Amino acid sequence: MVFKGGKITFTEDVLAPATDIIIEYSGKEPFWIMTAATRLMRDVMKITTVQLREDDVRWDTTGDTKEFYGIFRAFRNEDGWTKTLLRMIVHGEIGKDRTGWVKIKLKGVLRTSFEYPSPIHKWLWEFWNYSFYYKQRRAYIDFVKDDIMTIREKILEAYGILRGP
Repeated sequence: MVFKGGKITFTEDVLAPATDIIIEYSGKEPFWIMTAATRLMRDVMKITTVQLREDDVRWDTTGDTKEFYGIFRAFRNEDGWTKTLLRMIVHGEIGKDRTGWVKIKLKGVLRTSFEYPSPIHKWLWEFWNYSFYYKQRRAYIDFVKDDIMTIREKILEAYGILRGP
């Protein structure tokens, strides 16, 4: 019998116990987020445009109100094993007078993967992970949570929802 190796993968919701943050806005210029989503993620996460994806962007201009929808993703490699994935889903409507509504969902995931060639490597990885790397993954989760909260604050500020002292 020959052992061919395997793979260990941990996937953690950054915002646990909640799964996502939801922002709802009604007022002027709800379409702004569609033009600013990738720029916001790029600037806050300090990544390049290569690490950004516009998975689904569409709008319906047939009626009096124009409906829009978009899914935007950002990736960041934290180290050789861990990757951050941030997703923003946008859905809304805008009328001829430039007013309407928008609903924005923000979600973050931390994914750690390790391939091992033998059972001994698997055991060593599990020992190292639970003894040392666990703290590093917690730090990555905190970094991503901070990024999501910063994006949230910038969106609230742009729509005039966030009020300062």
